[in-house]
Amino acid sequence: MVAVSLKKKIYKTIIVGAGISGLTIANELISSGYSKDDILILEATDRSGGLIRTSKKNGYLNEAGPEGLRGNQENSYRIFEFAHLEPVEVSEDSKIRYLVHKGKLKKVPGGPISAITSPLIPFLGKLRLFKEPFVKPHNENETVEKFMERRLGKGILPIIDAFVSGIHGGDHTKLSIEHAFTSLKEFERDRGSIIRGALASSKRNKQIVKEKGIKPKTKAKPPFLITSKTGMMGLIEGLVKNVNIKYSSPVTDVLFDDEEFLVKTSTQEYHATKVIIASGVNSVQKMNINSETPPSETLESYVSIVALGFDESAFAKPIKGYGFLSPSKENTFILGGLYTSRLFKEHSPKGKVLLRCFVGGFRNPQNASLPDEEMVTNVLSDLKELVKVNGNTEFIDIWRNDSNGIPQMLMEHQKYLDWKYEMEGKYNGLYLMGVGWHNISCSGLINEAVKLVEHLRNEKGEIIE
Repeated sequence: MVAVSLKKKIYKTIIVGAGISGLTIANELISSGYSKDDILILEATDRSGGLIRTSKKNGYLNEAGPEGLRGNQENSYRIFEFAHLEPVEVSEDSKIRYLVHKGKLKKVPGGPISAITSPLIPFLGKLRLFKEPFVKPHNENETVEKFMERRLGKGILPIIDAFVSGIHGGDHTKLSIEHAFTSLKEFERDRGSIIRGALASSKRNKQIVKEKGIKPKTKAKPPFLITSKTGMMGLIEGLVKNVNIKYSSPVTDVLFDDEEFLVKTSTQEYHATKVIIASGVNSVQKMNINSETPPSETLESYVSIVALGFDESAFAKPIKGYGFLSPSKENTFILGGLYTSRLFKEHSPKGKVLLRCFVGGFRNPQNASLPDEEMVTNVLSDLKELVKVNGNTEFIDIWRNDSNGIPQMLMEHQKYLDWKYEMEGKYNGLYLMGVGWHNISCSGLINEAVKLVEHLRNEKGEIIE
């Protein structure tokens, strides 16, 4: 089909991608003085939200992506203001976490005192933790495994293994600490210790939230997570109402000439003074950016979500907590599970329990593509052992994220960032961001988007044209 050139309108900004990054940028620009008509979002699919998807069936609310936004982040509340929504706070159960240890669930230490008595860390490993503030910093990049072993000792590695699988669906022996967990490396670099750095960061975040007048409804301090009454997709729908989006418009070309961008889809052409490609690290493979050659696609991890609903009576004893993760040495079918209805009571009918279980990842990628019945059978087998449920499900919902993987920030990730910086330096007004460049978490992507718009403001608080 021949591209049809529209009557020339020059947008101040074209944003590629209507995920949380693109929607945050658009709403921030409008808040900074742009009109809605100054901005156009081009979305390749027929929906907004990217990795964020929410289903509601039979009174159960199930998320395909993140369960919520970090409650100790100023920008999380800012996004809710843009969406004209009141955040729902996570319950106190979120403080209780479990790890599979020798086939049973054991509480993850919440601090140095509980770490001393925890069976999850061997005795010598516990002693080794006290050495962390005195370990000499290293400047070079390392795998997550080597970094954590150097700073905290081998005893902590099963917890790190499970933690990395739960967040990235990844392998702690392959991910880069510099890129996958940038803040930990920065704690070492800036404070000489990840413990001192974490304490300083927590104190700083609490102070920012306090200064901004953000007052949690039910807690003395900000909650771990916040969401909307209708889940994360409710937040996306609120952000979408403020902006212009053209769906089913995959971008094929981004061309720069004479201080102006020409953006092409398969059927239309658009002009802009700025282009922000907010669709993530691998999206640049699908478009021609002034005939530049990007690095090859980064590897992605695919995780399927199996959500199961039960009556409370199906459990030998009531479950409590955030959920659990399983280290690879435990050889469980599932990577872990969230006690969703214990976090947000609105996510299940009264008297019912909703569990969200994660399957696949880098550890067992084949498990994520098993037939529904086989996948559910294996998940239930683990749950019967771990949470003592009788297996009589009242609700089953499966999200297969086979087209939306989690980019893996491996040791060679710097080559992607070097290319990004080169493109942004070469073409004034071009910005590359979204999942997989610097962040994979929803809150991290929001913070990155807000910082970009802050960068675009001049001293008078106006957006630089």
